[in-house]
Amino acid sequence: MGTRLIEEEPERFAEAERYLLEALEIALEKGNRLRIASTISTLSQARLRHRRDPESLALAEQALDAVEVLQGWQTGGTMGTVLRARYAPQYYELFDALLHEWEAGDVGRLDEAFRVSERYRARALRSHLQRLGVHLELDEDDAARLERTSRAITALQLRLLRGEGTAPERERWSREVSGLEEEMRLLRAAGLTREIRGSLAADDLPSRREVQDTLGAREALLTFMSSTDPASRSWVLVLTPTGLSVHPIPPRRELASAVRLWLGLITERDATATASAARLWKDLLAGPVDALPEGITRLVIVPDGPLHELPFDALRPARDAPSLGERFEISLAPSATVWTALRRARDADAPAEGRGLFFADPWLPRGEETPALLRGVRDELGGLGPLPHARDEARVAQRELGSGIEVLEGRLAREAALKTRSLEGLRILHFAAHSVLDGEIPERSSVLMAPGDGEDGLLQAREILDLELDGVLVALSACRSITGRPVDGEGVLGLSHAFLQAGASAVVGTLWPVRDDEAAVFMREFYARLARGPSPLSALAETKRALAARGAPAAAWAGVVLIGDADAIAWPARSRSGSGRLGILLASIFGLLALAAIARLAIRRRRTGHLAAPAGPPRSSRHDTE
Repeated sequence: MGTRLIEEEPERFAEAERYLLEALEIALEKGNRLRIASTISTLSQARLRHRRDPESLALAEQALDAVEVLQGWQTGGTMGTVLRARYAPQYYELFDALLHEWEAGDVGRLDEAFRVSERYRARALRSHLQRLGVHLELDEDDAARLERTSRAITALQLRLLRGEGTAPERERWSREVSGLEEEMRLLRAAGLTREIRGSLAADDLPSRREVQDTLGAREALLTFMSSTDPASRSWVLVLTPTGLSVHPIPPRRELASAVRLWLGLITERDATATASAARLWKDLLAGPVDALPEGITRLVIVPDGPLHELPFDALRPARDAPSLGERFEISLAPSATVWTALRRARDADAPAEGRGLFFADPWLPRGEETPALLRGVRDELGGLGPLPHARDEARVAQRELGSGIEVLEGRLAREAALKTRSLEGLRILHFAAHSVLDGEIPERSSVLMAPGDGEDGLLQAREILDLELDGVLVALSACRSITGRPVDGEGVLGLSHAFLQAGASAVVGTLWPVRDDEAAVFMREFYARLARGPSPLSALAETKRALAARGAPAAAWAGVVLIGDADAIAWPARSRSGSGRLGILLASIFGLLALAAIARLAIRRRRTGHLAAPAGPPRSSRHDTE
């Protein structure tokens, strides 16, 4: 009754409030967590819209407490995702209300607004990071059951991959896989202590001052809040070591349209993309960049909503102006809290020697041997062909980085090889392969590896969680490997999310489909620079700038991003007078030759009336599917 009155007759607020308070008392008496969260959320939203007084703001905070208690009892999966999406507007509305109070002169509300933005973000990932290094207290029976469940999923997926069974049997097997996946989530949750479950409390979030203290002297953090609620404004907060500023940005729907337009122009290599870039610069960056103090050279960006897909490096205020990536080294983070945790967790005692494991161009069954599931993927993608340039990029990395690099190619690049190797002391884990993104069930997103030894060749997100990747830099040289399913209140769920959950300190990946030859050029240059000893982010930024200076289109470099700790590893520097400098020279020559070949192709296409560059990738792209 109270909810209906608020929605249909807001002028009867007092009557609606009375009904909601009565409903809340009943829910509290019965201990119904879902009803408590739902009722107090409706009541707090109504009060905020009716009046913004201290009592209403306090009630809104209590509503978030109730919602997060409810979320804390979820083990993940569909229900957890639904809850995060359902209650996302609560965070935006309180965030905006606190900024209203700040604008009115209550300066303390700015810190509260920052705290609300952090409560909203990446809760599941934050939880996993807090659990790293905590032993799951499973008894022998549950541990054996977890192993049996994982093997049962693999066995069923192998049958599905091979196209076995009738249509009804395959449908039943698919349902069984879903049930077993939920069983695995429940088993993992059962092993967590109550103290770990309680560690998601808002009190464990770092303060604004603590985040600022973690920033380097030349770093700034930009955290976006793109509201899902049309009644709430959208903002970007800019933190530097010495200050905090706030800037309005356009509504989410308007931004989503502009981002889609610009991405389409970039990936189609359309020369008119500059105008769209300038518009987005004005909407998102003009105020924040102008407000930065002198000397800032690095930006940590926490995107939200449609901005997760945005290649910030390529934005520029005008055609002849330097891009954001030319002015700053840019990394991404799921939240300021996660970024702070990754930065603080950096191992100062990491081994001095460099050790890396590279999987390049894994063998996939071809022709009639192709499993039914992969045939569907192959047909949708236009091919899952070999990736010859992927092997080249791995070999160049091995030559540049030194003897500690192990490269597994073709049939040796097996899923079983990864799972059976010790990852202790590993610094870099690199995949140059095809990938599959599952938009409906992110846990099934996969890196395609060679099957065998009882493994199906699909390195899925649920399996990545079991890898021990403490402090590892993961490079996913595959299509759209940094993207996935966007979930309000959590971010992007996909491969990069899974690797961070498994303990990786940073993930380098791509925002869109990449061409095999261009990916190889990029990674060659990246590793040649990393071998000289700079941070992964510095090596990444130098590579992008070098390619842009040589005339490479933004589609060839702007989509490669780093999420996590920009200084994830410090690779032992090799002599600049030897192979490192030669490697960069050779990589540059190869890049120029590749660009020349693309230019010749463009000329031929123009002569036949086609676009200067193809809208879609060629057969040897490192494709994904959804």
